[in-house]
Amino acid sequence: MIIKELHKTLQHDDLCLVYSGIFSDAMTDKIIDLSSLYLEQNPELSKLRKRTSFLVAECFQNVVRHGTGSQSEVRDFLSSGSFLIAFRENKCFIASRNVVPNTSADDLRNKIVGINSHSGKELKEIYKKILAEGTISEKGGAGLGLIEMARKTENKLHFCFDRLDEDFSVFYLMLILEQKEEEEPARVYISELNNVINIFKLNEQENLFMLFHGDYGDLVIHPVIEMIQNTMDSISTNMATRVKLYHASVEMMQNINYYSYEVEGRNMGMLAMGKREGSPVVSARYSIRFSDRSKLKKILGSFKDASPEEIDQRYSKKLKIARKSNTQNNWIGLIELARISHSWDYTIEDAGEGICDLCFSVRI
Repeated sequence: MIIKELHKTLQHDDLCLVYSGIFSDAMTDKIIDLSSLYLEQNPELSKLRKRTSFLVAECFQNVVRHGTGSQSEVRDFLSSGSFLIAFRENKCFIASRNVVPNTSADDLRNKIVGINSHSGKELKEIYKKILAEGTISEKGGAGLGLIEMARKTENKLHFCFDRLDEDFSVFYLMLILEQKEEEEPARVYISELNNVINIFKLNEQENLFMLFHGDYGDLVIHPVIEMIQNTMDSISTNMATRVKLYHASVEMMQNINYYSYEVEGRNMGMLAMGKREGSPVVSARYSIRFSDRSKLKKILGSFKDASPEEIDQRYSKKLKIARKSNTQNNWIGLIELARISHSWDYTIEDAGEGICDLCFSVRI
């Protein structure tokens, strides 16, 4: 199961967001807001905040600059481009993935190899020279954006080209931002690049247009909800389905916040939004207490084979009980998801140390 594999791959990340769709200024702003919020909560990384905001915007622009520019030339998912931002071990990883024509791939590769061969001081002089001479290319200023990425990260630009066919290749670019001592040499992160490429490919296989792994505390939920609102523009479906999809996504996040096993004050979980067989799908995976497993299985089992009318009746009854008891641990949120979905499913797996991993998916 790909959702399970993604969850395992991201388990050591404090935060990871992957997005595929329309690359708008509004979406850029929301991702910057989310990263800034994370950095504000981690004072040891506060010096990275300004550079992170710049690199998020620049990486978004990189997808626009170097993409094919045509949705009809390649498959929809690939042609839309993808973006990733992750925080792990006091480092920020920012990456993009988009399709480029093979006719321009060699030029792009040579530019990056050339940039990686220069020191920070040399890149500064090259940047000033390009501006002074005014040699601007159609693809964004003779590599000015790439040069600025290298300068801001103070690390090598990590990249890979994966040939699709005789006409197109997939271009992966990864930036690493970390707090280093002055004059500390740039590092090479080959395994991290391979990990990022694997995440992009898993998202492609599952046809996901948004994935968020992190702490689903009240402060984080708000910017993610705003991103979901912007994501709706990428979904070619009717308004009623969009409303249900939005409702399901918000309910999923609230469920992670309410029901997940809290570790060191954090409610960690993963939300994935995509399409399967033409229908929108929302999935969540998070840890719950092992002691809740039997109760949850019993509740969900009683709803699994019920008709929509029976679900509505049982939901109303449970809602009244929940309001009287004034407790969150009644799993009413999962029943609400069952009510608004076309179909739904779940798995509960023992994760050891007194916890289980719950995966809950709904098809809208």
